[in-house]
Amino acid sequence: MLTPLGDKHRLFPALIAVFLTACASAPEQPSGVPESMSSTSGLATNSTIDHSGAAGDPAAHSDTMHSSDVLPPISVVIVPEETKLQYLNAVKLLENGAIEQAKSELEALEELVPEAAGIYANLGAIAEQQTDLAEARDYYNKALSLNPAQPLAVNNLSNILRREGRFMEASQLLETGLKRYPRSPELHYSLGVLLDLYLHEPQKALRHYRQYQNFANLPDAQVEQWIVDLERRVE
Repeated sequence: MLTPLGDKHRLFPALIAVFLTACASAPEQPSGVPESMSSTSGLATNSTIDHSGAAGDPAAHSDTMHSSDVLPPISVVIVPEETKLQYLNAVKLLENGAIEQAKSELEALEELVPEAAGIYANLGAIAEQQTDLAEARDYYNKALSLNPAQPLAVNNLSNILRREGRFMEASQLLETGLKRYPRSPELHYSLGVLLDLYLHEPQKALRHYRQYQNFANLPDAQVEQWIVDLERRVE
């Protein structure tokens, strides 16, 4: 029987750009079902931002991005050092629990760099934490319109879809994220849970749990037990 992870926190890995990842929400989870990881910040060392995608992307008007074989390339722009520092300050505020201050900083950054998908993903996570699900969904979709695989938006929006019983859409969204970020432990974890408990595909779930253990900063003892249990069932 799988048990929840509770209030454990993990970091998203540093990916492509300064504004790509940061604070993730930890939505409610049904009893006995593990929820995806919460996280604080994952920052790269350069000063570029992700702004792939286009304003007309369907994700801006839909709750799901469908998986495809080829994703649009990520393009980057150089941002001033002071803008990078402003983002780092917003992340620090988030880590310290100063949510309203962090929100103000991110909204200011939204005006300065409206093409940065990670800003909208963070704002969505804040909105979700403040139980404004409609606003959170809008921010996640905005992030996905700029980068259809933005990992924070993919992870959190897939959780919303899963709680609504939209399991195939959640699966497609996570697969889209993993096409671009195949080493993201959080996305492997969320897809593993979905396949294991909701779509009843233990062989596929086992593969993603193993990938989670491979790419996580530290292997998780509870996930290791899930792997052992699944191996007994499918091998």
